Amino acid sequence: MEQTSSLPQTFGWRTLGLWLSLGFWLWKGLSYALIGRFWILLFMILLTLALVYSKNRSNGLYRSLVWLWSLYLMLWGVIRLVLASLMLFSPISDLHVSQHFGWIGNIVSTSSLLMGYELFRRSRSARTSNA
Repeated sequence: MEQTSSLPQTFGWRTLGLWLSLGFWLWKGLSYALIGRFWILLFMILLTLALVYSKNRSNGLYRSLVWLWSLYLMLWGVIRLVLASLMLFSPISDLHVSQHFGWIGNIVSTSSLLMGYELFRRSRSARTSNA
């Protein structure tokens, strides 16, 4: 018996991860916009629109945007994991900071790092196959 996937072939798991990560950052940007910091939301809206626009019109631009987004996700994940590691040796008494670097924060950081790596591999393999 052949195993089938509920997702079509053109819509892979990495694409789903890309849009989930963008959705997470759009949500994060919206939460920051509610407290008066609009730059994250503006950046995420521009990036999302550029990805949607370039998906069907400019494959090279789309791959470049995915590559940049993957680098950002990996960098964000690594920095957060390094900060969480440093907090083990010199804890900060601020509750807000401690909540961001708890076990849920570490799961988010690790997920970001892994998703960034997968997107990086995808964009890099697409670049080398078209070169």
